[in-house]
Amino acid sequence: MGKRLCIYASDVELITGRSNRQSLEILRKIKLEKGKETHQVISYCEFAEYMGLKPEAVLKTINKVPLVLEEE
Repeated sequence: MGKRLCIYASDVELITGRSNRQSLEILRKIKLEKGKETHQVISYCEFAEYMGLKPEAVLKTINKVPLVLEEE
């Protein structure tokens, strides 16, 4: 099974802890900012950039890969 690269409202809920409605609004704002049409999807990289997160962490989360905490 391949890796999923696009973000859905349920992923935004999981990552941010926000409601479905708030998650849909975040995706709408990203599409508006990126100049995307309503039928186009948001990539995990676009979402990570908008939210200030590491793309690798977002990709692992949406593909249900365990995150390993980095030691400083």
